[in-house]
Amino acid sequence: MYLVSTYIDSSAEDESMSSENTPVLSLKAAISLKTDHLMENEKKYAINRIFGGSEALPNSFAYQVGFLLQRPRGLYWCGGSLISQEYVLTAAHCVDMASRALVFLGAHDIKDASESGQMRLMVHSHNFIIFPTWSPRKLKDDIALVHLPTPVSYNERIQPIQLPYREYAYRSFENKLVIASGWGRYVSGVHAISNVLRYVRLRIVDGKTCKRSYPFSYRSTNVCTSGANQKSTCNGDSGGPLVLQRRNSKQRVLVGITSFGSILGCDRGFPAAFTKVASYLDWISDETGIDPGDDEWNTINFKEMSKKRRYKYKGSDITSADTFHTNFKHYPDAELLDITLVDSVDYNTPFQRQKKDYSILVFH
Repeated sequence: MYLVSTYIDSSAEDESMSSENTPVLSLKAAISLKTDHLMENEKKYAINRIFGGSEALPNSFAYQVGFLLQRPRGLYWCGGSLISQEYVLTAAHCVDMASRALVFLGAHDIKDASESGQMRLMVHSHNFIIFPTWSPRKLKDDIALVHLPTPVSYNERIQPIQLPYREYAYRSFENKLVIASGWGRYVSGVHAISNVLRYVRLRIVDGKTCKRSYPFSYRSTNVCTSGANQKSTCNGDSGGPLVLQRRNSKQRVLVGITSFGSILGCDRGFPAAFTKVASYLDWISDETGIDPGDDEWNTINFKEMSKKRRYKYKGSDITSADTFHTNFKHYPDAELLDITLVDSVDYNTPFQRQKKDYSILVFH
């Protein structure tokens, strides 16, 4: 089976914006957002939107942003994530070649211009910051920032999402449950996006599985979710958030940006690919001044333990000369940092290779 994996987009009717003051959002353009010309060219473009999910409760995704973008071939819909009062994170393929966009903040029903708490801002191409090595041909580095013209005020409907911690760049998140959200297409055979915000719970799959589906597009800077049970992202969700809800907490952390999927359809069981946000934290910090910081993990320090130790991985015991024993099976989210090397160690792990006089076991 031949799979085409390229950037995900939702094409609109070919309407134009005649002036700076012309409302970019006619209801016909914003809600219909027909994908007819996309479907005619589906051998060139993949399709990806929230598929098989549920309608979100108002205010439950206060970080969710929507974009109606003017591009050379018409109007396109994309999603994004509010990360500060001035910046939104989205996919490069959304804003690439766009001349301007209407930004939706605090929205649930995008058809309802009078919806309480909904805010709309116009931004222009000089507000788009695309990652320098973004490649539409290779789908490489599909990430961009949108600088809002005026800082937004936070309220119950508009809140930022927590950026991932730096440690997350070394984690695969395999088998973790995550949440994707957006206004993308949600049923097969319908070419319009959803009026209301929707979400779906997905499970992250390992990189090898994703690589098999997208051998020319998948990279270590991607994270992929299973398309099982006809649940996935779909057209119109591009650029939108993939979040991880932290254990024993209501806090959500942004781990991915909706990027690409299978041309065969949203309900065919193929993985959906996302840009791994943690791989781009230095760039985000340089452009925005936002420092995501380090995770506040619980830490056990065994500095007083004997320096003579042997460490093994993949389910084997961690043993020291003073008879301290534990097992990774007891701490499925554990990582070892600052390891003293005695014997050979399998480094096909997320461990940082540093020679120290002590070890730290961190877990949460």
